[in-house]
Amino acid sequence: AAAALAAWGASRAGRSARKLGLRGRGLRGEELLSVQLHRVISHLRLLETSQLPPLPGGEAHPHAVALWGDRAAEMPRAMLASSADGLALPEDGGADDPGYTLGAFAWGAVWLDSFAAALAHRETRAALGRGGGRKGGTAVVLGASLGYEAYAIGLSHGVRTVGVELLCSLRDLAEQVRSDRRVAPDLVSFECADALSWRLPKDTRLVYCDDTAWDAHAIQGLAKKLGDELPAGVVVLHNQPHGFNADPRFKLLQVVEVATSWNTRHPLIVHMTQPASSAARAALKGEL
Repeated sequence: AAAALAAWGASRAGRSARKLGLRGRGLRGEELLSVQLHRVISHLRLLETSQLPPLPGGEAHPHAVALWGDRAAEMPRAMLASSADGLALPEDGGADDPGYTLGAFAWGAVWLDSFAAALAHRETRAALGRGGGRKGGTAVVLGASLGYEAYAIGLSHGVRTVGVELLCSLRDLAEQVRSDRRVAPDLVSFECADALSWRLPKDTRLVYCDDTAWDAHAIQGLAKKLGDELPAGVVVLHNQPHGFNADPRFKLLQVVEVATSWNTRHPLIVHMTQPASSAARAALKGEL
């Protein structure tokens, strides 16, 4: 009886996980997304800390070779390209042609056990619930780097997640890791683009902006873009207040402290986009 009950429970749990989008299809068939999350995050931690074991022939792992050398070569080109395009108007507080600075490419890590707290607000859970399953909506990570937060959102909640990264070498590496670690591309994928010009999916439910080191004028431009383009009810998580806190189109939900490699109590800000009527009332109230 116990064996039969256990078999029934396992079968029911499997059906429930599939219904919730928490099972993915890898090379070995269906498996829990939590298994995929553990596998890919473990690989990424070894990768960024230079601990990946060499290949059987003694050669360095290709992921390790690609990370630091390609990134270092691409950063100056990205800075020059952004300066040529220009990112902020003088009347908005930017220089004539500000571009991205070297500091915007700073490297750091967020510990994902604490990052989960940023997704715990009821409005955030509701947004992820509306995006439940791979056809129910999209989560977006801007400044995705190797994809930690994209995997944390997509594989923890079964929501289709797109990571957008300015450096194409990081995007290419993220896609290589995703494929090698057997994560389905219809669940987590990566694109190379500038977050300020990338077209947001129409079914976006949640946006995470990894903007801790971004230049202030870039963050202000991003806040304007999200306020202009996102419909009401989209949850926006970000690290810097520039452009967001004074915009009535963003309602503050909470500020969560997360642990990072540079600060054990780093504030992460959670906003939700407001209907135009609510934003207008909030702006009017602020003027009175």
